[in-house]
Amino acid sequence: MPSVTQQIRPLLRYFGSVRYARGRTSIHLLQSLQKSVTKEPLNITYQVTCFLDAVSHVTDTRQVALMILNSEGNAAFTAKLDSLPELQHTNVSPSSPIIQWLNDQRATIVRWNELTALPQFRGISTEESQFFLELHTEVLVPLYANDRLSGLLILGTKESGKGFTFLELDIVTQLATAATQGIESARLYALERSKVSDLEFLADMKSEYILSISHQFKTPLSAIKASAEMLSEDTLNSPELSLRLRNVIAQGVDSLDRLVTELTEYGKMRSATLELNKVESNLATLVTDTIALVQPLADDKRVQMEFNAPEYLPRITLDPHRVHQIMSNIISNAIKFTPPGGRVAIGIRHDGNRLITQVKDTGPGIAKVHQPWVFEAFYGASDKSNGATGSGLGLAIAKALTELHHGSIWLDSQEGEGSTFYVALPLGP
Repeated sequence: MPSVTQQIRPLLRYFGSVRYARGRTSIHLLQSLQKSVTKEPLNITYQVTCFLDAVSHVTDTRQVALMILNSEGNAAFTAKLDSLPELQHTNVSPSSPIIQWLNDQRATIVRWNELTALPQFRGISTEESQFFLELHTEVLVPLYANDRLSGLLILGTKESGKGFTFLELDIVTQLATAATQGIESARLYALERSKVSDLEFLADMKSEYILSISHQFKTPLSAIKASAEMLSEDTLNSPELSLRLRNVIAQGVDSLDRLVTELTEYGKMRSATLELNKVESNLATLVTDTIALVQPLADDKRVQMEFNAPEYLPRITLDPHRVHQIMSNIISNAIKFTPPGGRVAIGIRHDGNRLITQVKDTGPGIAKVHQPWVFEAFYGASDKSNGATGSGLGLAIAKALTELHHGSIWLDSQEGEGSTFYVALPLGP
């Protein structure tokens, strides 16, 4: 496959006599693009910036964005000309019917009004539709690398209000072809760097987690040992003290049993050996029962509990015991991090082919840098920033059980404004 520089050279000759607005020649634009390849070939932000800047000057529009798709198919990022250099997560899923259609068709140019007329367009979510509308999308230019759709160039309304000419679109298409491989190489490099950084971070968290779990085993074991030694003394004649020591031993054993059970079950979930016993259920009733069980915990902390759900919700196929475990872990976590006098609001809503339960607290919130790790088993126990401790498995188990139901779990949080956790479960079997 010819290099990006080799692809650009014929374009330089092709555009040598053409001049565009703002006094910049097409040669200058292509040279800027070539510079991004030769100067910083592995800097994805620099590559994207040069590419979008060239496209903007060719087409006379500032409403230019580039959607970059991960080859893993689990995320999409958008770079907007006016918000660079930061790459932002986008609401458009790589599994979107529109993205799948573009990948199958291998189209080079797609106009927005043609796209909205397709049957596949009716299958996209409200968030995806809103994303394109906010950009005032008029034209989409797919980018293909390694025989797959790697990105999507989005052109919005021109500043002049006129439509895009065939010459402009032809130039943009060739610019996209020239820039695609460079952007893809930089993306893969950034992905590998991110994976290395994540593995290092997880290794550190794992070490802290082992220390934390060891401490949690040691605390009840120390209490059990001390109480047992006192009970074995011949001088112990107090029935009240004897009962208190037995209670300490019982509580310590219960604590160890819960911890071992959580570790065992999480191991089964990770190895996919845990089986679900699904039945048709009423999710609102199940959540209400869960709230009743954790109510004493909220009362102890003087945390107000609220629950709202529509009068009618469709019945859903799930494992009641495991979903109760999901909700219990999330609601208990919200209570734990909510200060006295705060509030935890739980709600359920029907969204297409799924039911979404949300748990909103008035706690301190979660810093953005920590949010990607909240559902990791090695994170919770080692995070003492909010003054609360635990096994660190609650949210990890909630995530694993949700995914066993083919559902999804995520959070929305701002420091100082509390956190909202969402659990989406599919209605189908």
